[in-house]
Amino acid sequence: MKSTFTLFLCLTLLFAGRSSLEAQTTRRGAMIPPNPDASTINGLADMGANLARWQLTIPDAATADNMTLKAYQSWINQQIAQMDTMLPLFAQRGIGVVIDLHTPPGGFSDRSAYPTYRMFHTAWGEGCFYTFWKIIANRYKGHPAVFAFDLLNEPCTGNDKYVAKWQSVADKTAHLIAAIDPARRIIVESPYGDPRRFTQLKKIALPRIIYSAHMYAPGIFTHQGLYGRPQGISYPGKIGSAYWDAAAVARWFQPVVDFQKANNARIFIGEFSAVCFAPGDSAKRYLADVIAFMESKGWNWAYHAFREWDGWSVEHVGTSANNLWRAPGTTDRKQLLMDWFKKNSQTRSLLEP
Repeated sequence: MKSTFTLFLCLTLLFAGRSSLEAQTTRRGAMIPPNPDASTINGLADMGANLARWQLTIPDAATADNMTLKAYQSWINQQIAQMDTMLPLFAQRGIGVVIDLHTPPGGFSDRSAYPTYRMFHTAWGEGCFYTFWKIIANRYKGHPAVFAFDLLNEPCTGNDKYVAKWQSVADKTAHLIAAIDPARRIIVESPYGDPRRFTQLKKIALPRIIYSAHMYAPGIFTHQGLYGRPQGISYPGKIGSAYWDAAAVARWFQPVVDFQKANNARIFIGEFSAVCFAPGDSAKRYLADVIAFMESKGWNWAYHAFREWDGWSVEHVGTSANNLWRAPGTTDRKQLLMDWFKKNSQTRSLLEP
């Protein structure tokens, strides 16, 4: 009898744990531009978002790839000054900020089909990366507006060459931050932010790690009309050689689901999108399927992007990348986000797990 009760109790706790994991979506928001102003912050808050992924980025590729250590340190100071100015408004409007390092020290060593971040094979780049996060961790320890630190955007590992290096760097950086600010959430992305590469991630032995991927598959749909790709591709339907619908979205995310279950891991999808000029309501239908799946797994998420490039904007419509305009009313994509943002009123404090 006692054994039966013990088994029942264990099963109850196990399923309770799973339910808790799958019901933890508490942050829904969007990526914001590198230089957000008050109107951007207020506009996002007015939609109901409670999360903003703030990209710290050097837009010009040549500048990023050729920046000296001294120049990068100067750029860091500029980013801190801007965050110091704007974070109080995020706190006032109830938006938690994900500080996302989009441009690592040294930029890219190459921009091939599988580009590589220079910091993975230069001592000064790696050392500067650790220094950057120690500065940020000390600066914003316990800050009420900071939801998490996103260590590195879409870690470019040169295909598989530096995957192990990224794991080592992420582990060391996370422990450096945790030693300064034990309560801070730390986001670790898969190589290139690719959901399929979750098979290459290893769990970090710290309690407040969140693992992250981005979702732009299939790229010939989400990025149609860009980089020489054709336009006029609809979703759902036959895209390339495969049929894409909600089931296909679920299959693409399966490695993330497997990692989540195996490690009882928290998941954050830091970017997902489709161009606003996709045919008909294709973009809205794609976003609806992606969001519905993320919500079913309890993942926090950020749409890409709010008031950055107009082609990703839920406030814009158009016929091509070169013919975009602000919609006179609320687009179906904006309404979709706002409908999900309504759930944010029930979320917990930024400082809770």
